[in-house]
Amino acid sequence: MSYRRRFRRRAGETTFALNITSMTDVFTLLLVFLLQTYASSELQVEPHPGVKLPVSSSLKDPNRVPQLVVSSQEVLLDGKKVLSLNNGRFSSADLDPQNPLIIKPLFAALKTRLEKPADAKEPPPDSVLLQADASRDMTELSLYFATISAAGFPKVKLATVVGR
Repeated sequence: MSYRRRFRRRAGETTFALNITSMTDVFTLLLVFLLQTYASSELQVEPHPGVKLPVSSSLKDPNRVPQLVVSSQEVLLDGKKVLSLNNGRFSSADLDPQNPLIIKPLFAALKTRLEKPADAKEPPPDSVLLQADASRDMTELSLYFATISAAGFPKVKLATVVGR
């Protein structure tokens, strides 16, 4: 029997069986790829009104840590007011008399936050996420860094806006 006779189409036959297994495999791989590349983070950091964050690029998502916001009017820890500021400056009464590098109200709030974590299941945090205006000089923030470190948080992470 010749090749033409075996594989030649019959005149009335127009239907054929569609094998969708390979197409299903392609769609499954596409779905897995899109889910893996979809960027999502469980922690969303919203800039405080009046605070313009610096621009940076980061490959890692932030962890759930205490958030400290330093604006021109106030200092907030996890959304609660800790200290009032006058045009970005605090009064000398807010400084510790024994150690003038420590801001007393902020130190007390951070110590309380360290002793009583927001979620009892998680270990106590070792860092603080600091939101400060991009126009602030690092020397202005040095007292905040010293206070955070003295309160028991060895790491300070600066909140930034993703950009180039």
